[in-house]
Amino acid sequence: MEVIDEAKTIELYQALLKLIDTGVIILEPEVSYVREALRIALEHEITLYDSLYIAQAQKHGELLTSDRGQAEIANKIGIKVYLIE
Repeated sequence: MEVIDEAKTIELYQALLKLIDTGVIILEPEVSYVREALRIALEHEITLYDSLYIAQAQKHGELLTSDRGQAEIANKIGIKVYLIE
């Protein structure tokens, strides 16, 4: 594990804000996915937290994750999955 100092933290935060401001990263409210996420969570016996990402991926068509279980469920639902190992 790498520990970063305050200056590096601020630098990374500013880079993140730039990606958000330029539309590279789009932040969406979770509430718009809760109903579908709850259905997925109950059907597949996973956390609502994990299922929120799957519900959002249904809308956008792809999921990038390092969570193998989440990837398997998304794949079953028909979502294109990129698994980071």
